[in-house]
Amino acid sequence: MQNGTLNIRRWLAAIVLLLLVPILLFSTLWLRQTLSSLTTLDRSLGGLAAISSLEPALRQAALGTSVMPVPQELNLATEIPLRPNLRAQIADNYQSLITVHAISSAMTEARTIARLVGRAVDLSGAVSLDNGELPDLVSDTLLTVILESSSMLLAGERVAVKDEINLWDRMAITVQGGQFKVAADQVARISKEFFPKKDMPSVHRLQDLAQRYRAANGDYQKAGSQLLRSALEAGRGHQVIVAPVRAEFLALARASLDLWRGAIDHLQDDLQQSRATKRLAVLTASTSSGLVIVFALGMALFLSRKLETKTAKEFNDISLTDPLTGLLNRRGLMRMLLELGSEKDDATAGLLHLDLRRFRAINTRHGEDIGDVVLRTVAQLLSELTQDDDVVVRAGGAEFIIFRRHLTHPSALETLAERIVQSLSNEHAIGSHSIQLDTCIGLSLSQKGSGIGEQLLTDASLALKDAKLKGASNICLFAPHIRLNFERHNEIAKDLRKALEQGHIVPWYQPQICARTGQIVGAEALVRWVGADGSVRPPAAFLPIAEEAGYMDAIDKVVREAAMAKAAKLMKLSHIPFHIGLNVSATVLSEPDCVKMLLEETLAAGLKPQQVSIEILEAVMLDAFDAKPILDNVAALADLGFFIELDDFGTGHASIASLRDLKVDRVKIDRSFVDGVDHDTELQTFTRALIQLARSLGISVLAEGIETEAERIWLTENGCDILQGYFFAKPLPREEITEMVTRQPFALPAEDLARRPSVELRVL
Repeated sequence: MQNGTLNIRRWLAAIVLLLLVPILLFSTLWLRQTLSSLTTLDRSLGGLAAISSLEPALRQAALGTSVMPVPQELNLATEIPLRPNLRAQIADNYQSLITVHAISSAMTEARTIARLVGRAVDLSGAVSLDNGELPDLVSDTLLTVILESSSMLLAGERVAVKDEINLWDRMAITVQGGQFKVAADQVARISKEFFPKKDMPSVHRLQDLAQRYRAANGDYQKAGSQLLRSALEAGRGHQVIVAPVRAEFLALARASLDLWRGAIDHLQDDLQQSRATKRLAVLTASTSSGLVIVFALGMALFLSRKLETKTAKEFNDISLTDPLTGLLNRRGLMRMLLELGSEKDDATAGLLHLDLRRFRAINTRHGEDIGDVVLRTVAQLLSELTQDDDVVVRAGGAEFIIFRRHLTHPSALETLAERIVQSLSNEHAIGSHSIQLDTCIGLSLSQKGSGIGEQLLTDASLALKDAKLKGASNICLFAPHIRLNFERHNEIAKDLRKALEQGHIVPWYQPQICARTGQIVGAEALVRWVGADGSVRPPAAFLPIAEEAGYMDAIDKVVREAAMAKAAKLMKLSHIPFHIGLNVSATVLSEPDCVKMLLEETLAAGLKPQQVSIEILEAVMLDAFDAKPILDNVAALADLGFFIELDDFGTGHASIASLRDLKVDRVKIDRSFVDGVDHDTELQTFTRALIQLARSLGISVLAEGIETEAERIWLTENGCDILQGYFFAKPLPREEITEMVTRQPFALPAEDLARRPSVELRVL
């Protein structure tokens, strides 16, 4: 009877605990999340204050005068979460800002400071949805407008003093003008379409400042158009008209800085209102939540004494050591954390989880034996960098873990991570090879008095995933929002894997039209996720998650093979030469077997290399580690006859260099230089210059994003070879592209072709 009573009590205790645990968790999480939000708001306000303190130096640099004195040091509040090396970097940037004489250099330093501070305090995530566009204007775009407009003026003044003007002089002004126009028009569009509409004094002032900016921008662009036209037509420097640009620059810089200041003031008002609302919520709910927590803890403690604790099972004969490096392995670490899980003290424990980037490429290029030596070298380096009581673990593959039981200060773990990143980035002599390594690192800290358990490792692993998304050599400290993002991404990744297995990841095709004949001569393959119910997801909805989950290689392969097979069938249906455009990622282009793989896939589909266009973004050239193998592979593909196409031409500083370094057959004029080109005279000047520059170098031109007949006519008359855009067709599934290629709905009658002037066109 006594045993039966005890069992009943145990069951009742278990039921009560099951009911109380969700209440306890909800109350605790709600309070922690609200207090965390208040901390985030305080950090964001501190970050805005730091950014706004740049104003005297900015006005002095851009306008030559400032009402307020220029501080000799930038005041960075201690609550702004910046690592020591970043604080030192920002201090150096500020000293450069107040000492340099060139406006462009000063704006570059100011923009770097604003970006670093804005990212550190997560300014974009702290503001309300109505103000979602303002943080980017404050930390980037408005400063870019001043930078690019001053650079355009400087480029014009340099050319104006030359006796003779060459092609590269014209290209310098053209590209610089294009950079300015992209940034300036983005500010104008955002200020007109997305600024907040609330009835607040700061909103009214912001809208008034935005109107003044748009007026100053229009005047400067007219002057810039006059400068560009004169540079394209002039043979000597004195014929270049610079004075109007010089005259309008101060007005544009002043309007940009006034709008920048107004945006900061409005964001500060918005954050203060959010902070007041959350403080009120905390004050009204903390008492009741505290009572719930106390009650739940009391009941849990009372009932836990009625339950018998279960003894932990001993591990069977398992190896706790990694045979390659001699370090503890993941299983050994888990056993240690389990043993420490019940211990509680006031010390903070920390865990560092790192992954060597591109380790697979090292194995592929140098062999697995060299890869093993690299792992042993990294293990030795980590052991040398850590303290005697630290635990260094090889978690598997190219992943390592460092566990520190007692942290003197939370920043000590970040300092260790920075030292590891720096040490790995040095050249390491491995056999006859000199190898540089880079890594991403995730960090997690235990809460005082909460004990140590598997959650510490889980948090560090999630932080590592977040660091990988941000790029090379990134260090990320775990925060609660990282877990929420991971759970959402994980669900999408599971569905994406099923979609790959079931054939729901497919290419759609956007036709490319010959400007002279109106015939469909090609199509760009664009990935789509077509659900079983017929729903269609665009690339932006799943490609970032696919890259995080490691599915990009599979998606790229599926799209390439299906697209080339479709192209081969289309060529049998039409007598017109046809080619397929493929977007090839930097990851694929950097692989040693890239050329062999693409050639084999092309031939297996029944195509020739000349019928396949390899589309490359300028951004793939920016990573120094990958640049050399990419250049080599692109050159090899060009030698085999593949058609090399540079995407988004005209939007980046690397355009001219890319045309020189890559064997480019064709450039794609970006959508920003096509939208409204039929009636926007300033835009016509820029777009015409880009077309002429490409054709003067013997490079074919494709314009994408065409949406109107007027745009088509203007681009055709001004020398574009190939046209693409919604005016002709959106991306189409395979059945519809077959029907369109067969029907050729845009082909011009023979009598119209006879009347058209001949335009030199590169044949694929």
